[in-house]
Amino acid sequence: MINFILRLFVPFRWFIEKMGADYDQFIRILRLKLTIDDRRANRYSKKATNAQEKTLIKQSMFQIFMGAFFGIFLVMIKSPFTFFYLSHTFLTVMMAMMIISEFSTILFDTSENAIIQPLPIKGNTISLARNAHVFIYLAMMAVCLSVITIIISISKFGILSGLIFVLTIFLNVLFP
Repeated sequence: MINFILRLFVPFRWFIEKMGADYDQFIRILRLKLTIDDRRANRYSKKATNAQEKTLIKQSMFQIFMGAFFGIFLVMIKSPFTFFYLSHTFLTVMMAMMIISEFSTILFDTSENAIIQPLPIKGNTISLARNAHVFIYLAMMAVCLSVITIIISISKFGILSGLIFVLTIFLNVLFP
């Protein structure tokens, strides 16, 4: 899954380099951050295991389940305005809670600065990798929470409204 996510950045190599970051270092830092997060122990589990956790996949499956549970309530709504309003409200609230719970440590963590700063890595590369890391998680969360809602919106309101809904979800991730 990590390799697939990193391959999505290949078409944007020119943009990453234009921002003043070294692309190869950017990918290495991002791979390391995603690998560390994928191996992170579940904080809600009381048992300690030495085996590698697949946290990204487990988290994605749980979010799809949450989106499906919310989608059950959206099936009953007839008005397109109310449907999309509630969908975006749910998505925004869930993203806000995730930013507060998950990324407060990432955004304010200075321990990696002690490791990375002595290395010959530009500050632009580090900050771009941090921002990309947060963007990846927000995008994964938005897709997982909204996949069932997108299917419901296409079936209820047509393909055009579903495509516009996908666009607004992307904008919701880009500008939280």
